[in-house]
Amino acid sequence: PRLYRKWREIDPALTFEQHIHNVFGPPIRALQQDDEGSALRQLALRLVSFDSVDDESAPDDMLQQHDAPAPCYSTYLWHMHEGVRNFDKARRRCCTRCAPCTLRPHCGESGPLHHLYSAFLLADAINHGIQLVRCPAMMYAFYLARVGVSVSVISNDALFLRMRNHPLGEMVAAG
Repeated sequence: PRLYRKWREIDPALTFEQHIHNVFGPPIRALQQDDEGSALRQLALRLVSFDSVDDESAPDDMLQQHDAPAPCYSTYLWHMHEGVRNFDKARRRCCTRCAPCTLRPHCGESGPLHHLYSAFLLADAINHGIQLVRCPAMMYAFYLARVGVSVSVISNDALFLRMRNHPLGEMVAAG
């Protein structure tokens, strides 16, 4: 989850590395233990995806300094991508029949277009993606590469975009 900024308000000493470790470390450790009855291990074996719930419209400095309060979206997404891959490797060591775990971040709902570019390179699918209609070439790239896009019309209606103006029809028509 892309909530590092909020956690850092609670604990100013928390580093971004610690935050990512707090997300992926416990399920990876649970998979490495032999306790078959562990609730966390059972959950880790059943996980199918990680999301990055966040406020995508928060300011995002691509040229951030090392001491910035939080990494930019693209950096965060890369670390999430690596965390999911490491988690998946640990899971496959103890369960060869498990489906791969995927990264499906919140992306393209209210943030700038460069979030979609990063997700295209790093994510297996995205949640929301209504901003794709602003960039037909990127929408076509998602289509060609079969990067899934889930759209939450009711959520979008409540938060960002009235249902009558929703681009779902246009997205479906484009493929």
